[in-house]
Amino acid sequence: MSNISSIGFVGFGNMATAIFEGIKQSNIKIPKIYAFRKSEKILPKSVYKLNLDNLLKTADVIILAIKPQQLNEIAAHFKEVDLSKKCIISIMAGTKIKTLTNLNKKLNNIIRVMPNTAASIQESVSIISVKKGTNKEFITFTESIFESIGSIQKVDEEQMNFATAMFGSGPAFIYKIMEDLINICNQNKINKKNSELLIKQLFFGTSKLAQASNKPIQTLIKEICSPNGTTEAGLKKLKELNLDISMAQIIDSAENRAKKLSNE
Repeated sequence: MSNISSIGFVGFGNMATAIFEGIKQSNIKIPKIYAFRKSEKILPKSVYKLNLDNLLKTADVIILAIKPQQLNEIAAHFKEVDLSKKCIISIMAGTKIKTLTNLNKKLNNIIRVMPNTAASIQESVSIISVKKGTNKEFITFTESIFESIGSIQKVDEEQMNFATAMFGSGPAFIYKIMEDLINICNQNKINKKNSELLIKQLFFGTSKLAQASNKPIQTLIKEICSPNGTTEAGLKKLKELNLDISMAQIIDSAENRAKKLSNE
């Protein structure tokens, strides 16, 4: 990885900040980190602000951390730069490798990544898809970056829209379930502050136990149940309400939106 001496962020919002913090807290050695963004917000001290043209010329690895709809606004800047020995890492939802390839005819190294907001505490799930022929050094480098903010999994690009829906959008769906449970606590006369603390701990403890256990999730469910008990009654109602079908429909809706973004 000694040949990679700099990275440049195009866009420096929450996700780019989380990636930067992960790099800073890891053993990854990057002499120079650059950023281009339209906002006048102050960048971290070790991040150097450049205009887009200079960033594209200077950085070895370019991380596209913008909204998919913003790509067309800056696409022309990529045409005039020799990107043959550089790598593009895109964290834009729904943006295909083919679309990124069209930015520059000499662009050989492209990697798509879908992290999630847990990157801010180094607990992201990051899904990675690599353009065929991408230099192995860039692949290893990308994996090390995203391992610094959580866990990674490589998939074929055709799985990226589903991965975006499940693992990129997934935290929002879990937060919504948490919010609904907090409201139920409120309705049962537990004040809002305590409700939030209790539900957050419920999810944290349950997730931590699932991570620590080698048992299948189905076994963990059964261990909470007793014949004709409260848990069994609640699970029967979940089955009656077809929660599994509803969850599948939620993921399908998010995946379909990712597919539309791919074609816009």
